[in-house]
Amino acid sequence: KKTVYTEQIIVTALNRSSALTRPAGQTTYSSDRRDFANQIGQSVADMVVTIPGVSFTQGNGPRDTVVSVRGSGDRQSYGLKNLQVLEDGFPMTQPDGTARADLIDPHAYQGVDVFEGPASTLYGNYAINGAINFRTRKGADIHGLELGSDFGSFGMFNNYATLGFGNRHYDLMIFGSDVRGNGFIANSRYNTSTENMRLRVNLTSSDRLILKFVNNVTDAFLPARVSLNQYRANPYQQGCTNASSAAAGCASVNLLVNGRYGAKVAMSPEEAGLGRFDRRTVVGLRWEHDFNSHTIWRNQFTYDQRHIDQPTSPTAYVGPYNSYNVSSDITNHGQLAGRALETFAGVNFDYLDFGSQTYNIMPLGGATRGAMSSESYGHQWNLGARFQEDWHFAPDWHIVAGLGGTYSDIGATETLYGYSATLNTQRAITVNRFYFNLAPEGALIYTPSKNWTLHTRVGTAYGTPSSSNLFITPQGEYGNNTQLKSQTSVGIDLGADWHPSSAISIQATGFYEFYKNELVSQSAGVNTVGSYTFNAPASEHRGIVLGIEWKPLPKMLPGGRVKLSYTYDNQVY
Repeated sequence: KKTVYTEQIIVTALNRSSALTRPAGQTTYSSDRRDFANQIGQSVADMVVTIPGVSFTQGNGPRDTVVSVRGSGDRQSYGLKNLQVLEDGFPMTQPDGTARADLIDPHAYQGVDVFEGPASTLYGNYAINGAINFRTRKGADIHGLELGSDFGSFGMFNNYATLGFGNRHYDLMIFGSDVRGNGFIANSRYNTSTENMRLRVNLTSSDRLILKFVNNVTDAFLPARVSLNQYRANPYQQGCTNASSAAAGCASVNLLVNGRYGAKVAMSPEEAGLGRFDRRTVVGLRWEHDFNSHTIWRNQFTYDQRHIDQPTSPTAYVGPYNSYNVSSDITNHGQLAGRALETFAGVNFDYLDFGSQTYNIMPLGGATRGAMSSESYGHQWNLGARFQEDWHFAPDWHIVAGLGGTYSDIGATETLYGYSATLNTQRAITVNRFYFNLAPEGALIYTPSKNWTLHTRVGTAYGTPSSSNLFITPQGEYGNNTQLKSQTSVGIDLGADWHPSSAISIQATGFYEFYKNELVSQSAGVNTVGSYTFNAPASEHRGIVLGIEWKPLPKMLPGGRVKLSYTYDNQVY
């Protein structure tokens, strides 16, 4: 009789992901490439349209989409606010809380994860409504060269190319695109080019380098804001090229003839040359080191320059915003009382210095600059630390607890210039504020079966004012508005993930968030210099988000899916 010997082999996978890319206990909704790859993708809106709790509106330019998570951007006219944005784990939000979607071409991405609810424990300042992590494609999945073009109405063309290679030693993805079009309204033609690269190199079996590069150039002409009556009379602003002989309902801007003072002349947006001509460049490098199979150390540096040239009104806003971000964190997979325990701890420092000028536009075409009306120079830096414990204290249960804090320094000087026939004036306003905020969190997750996950979480967040909030008083005049406090929030989430079959997935979450000193901007009235910012003493945001995915014919049509996204968000002040 032949004896048969068997050998047992246990394979243990090393989890190298950071808590920042998969925060335990956080309400998370995602969109994968299969949701947006096989359609024309013009902006980030095409990536997040099926994600519950996320909404969007058009900003200033073809890809300047205002993404809102649980209402985070409902009062914004551009960019992503009250959110921390990352790409492949690298920060895309500058230290003043500003992130923009111009550099996002959906063709470059594998997916996007949205972490909803207060999230400053892990993500620090400005994560009031959560965080978003965009994931680019892996070179090994591409394994070659892909070329493509999207085209549509109003002269829209997007030409793009993706190059990718990879093996166990390296992974390289290079993406480039150029999109242009005429827009649907007068003076809204655009041309945007984007380059995106990620390179991973395994130096040794325990050391890796990840290099990240993103560059975006946005040239977008902008129409002038129209009143409701103008929109009703001429919604597409036809016949408006020449302001002196314009059709009814045309919007225009009044420009100083000499660029300094005195008489003004009305000009159409085309005649004036209104637009956005911006560049954004991000370079990041991360070193990952495995001390052993349980402990990973990450060190990361990111340089981010946002250079703006925005003649969007009778004045042009110009200047660079240079930011530097350094972070270090460690993740350990250990045990406590014989149960799995994941520990995350990290520190970070980011610094922004800026110098911007505002010029009067002259009626000479091409957004010709006249005299300088103001200039602002300043800085903001944030120093933070955070930790999180995720303990699987029972077979189907785990509990999450964490604490994060940030010390912020904001300082700037704004100089105002005035002109007349006999006198030139100059006035300087200096502001300097310091803030310290803490954000604890706790979560409980119960997984009774592979088809059910129940979770509840109490999260907190904070967001300091930006320097621009500190220069206009409640009277609508230039001055000192440094009495502003940090906005804070405490949010309670209760949700469930249910997979009744392989063809149906359901995610539902109810939330109730309590805000204190929420930062709100509003106009001080007519004949004022602009909107001012104040702290709303208390507000409440509550609602329900629901996501359903159904594969009606999983065998006959495995790629066929039906997705439903529902959001109810009620805000009371």
